[in-house]
Amino acid sequence: ASRDVTVTVFQPRRMLVGQSNFRSAPSGGTGGSPILLRESRAADSDGDGLPDDAEFVVGTRSDRIDTDGDGFSDLRELELGLDPTGGRGLPNGVIAGIDLLGEAQEAVLIESPTDPTRTLALVATGSYGLDVVDTTQLLSPMSIGRMNVPGGVGDVAYDPGLRIAVAADGGNQLHFVDLADPTNPDLRFSLTLQGSGIRRIEIRDGLAYATGYDKIFVIDVASATLVRTVQTNAYDIVDIAIDGDLLTLIESRPRLYAYSIDNGEPILEDQLNLPSSAGKLFLGGGIAYVTAGDGFAGGFSTVSVSDRR
Repeated sequence: ASRDVTVTVFQPRRMLVGQSNFRSAPSGGTGGSPILLRESRAADSDGDGLPDDAEFVVGTRSDRIDTDGDGFSDLRELELGLDPTGGRGLPNGVIAGIDLLGEAQEAVLIESPTDPTRTLALVATGSYGLDVVDTTQLLSPMSIGRMNVPGGVGDVAYDPGLRIAVAADGGNQLHFVDLADPTNPDLRFSLTLQGSGIRRIEIRDGLAYATGYDKIFVIDVASATLVRTVQTNAYDIVDIAIDGDLLTLIESRPRLYAYSIDNGEPILEDQLNLPSSAGKLFLGGGIAYVTAGDGFAGGFSTVSVSDRR
């Protein structure tokens, strides 16, 4: 027998909702009605970013921001491709992977220059060059663009204002890549520096800071020109990090150096001997986190750099 039917559809990618009311065809027949998707006019009772009619379709509660209590809001779980009713967040350990050409040496997460709702990873792929991976859906990352760079790429940094990535080849060259279209990275210019071992690079306020064996090179990203070269007291620079107007670097002896870069010119403010050989460096909230090398049984060292007087 025919029945009155209401079908509601939610398209989470564009946050559109549609509804159709019709009478079903008799048993064995076909029928239906087209559904027009548009922005929801329903209330968002719990303020989680999902209108109530969308919550009805998904099966989440309109009176709870996090229906399953796993620490992710219902909207965020949909954005990540997770189940907002599943009762668990992401598991510990590796949750997804993707095969790339070359060897993954470094990755930096950026907002897509063409779609601010999407997150991309720029991956320095060693002997191959550069890969652009869409990581918006954490469980299904997808390579959307890549570029072969002669000499390879060991590190990469990104200027969101200029939409330019700067890649270091580990030798004496920096490559400037236009990412206005992340699916088609475009090598615009290569800059040769007087030095070797340009392994690490960071960008702040339109300036790239690249480190060689014992030098800091400051480069204007827009014009791809060298602004200044700073001779350091470091011996074999291992890594570099920037937070606000503070630049820190570590060397293999091991030692950490703190530089002010308020005006774009690195000025040494302090240095500290570390208890173990240094690996990677992360800087944030006035704390430098230094991963341990062979001289320390795992873990990392922490150094307060909030007071450099």
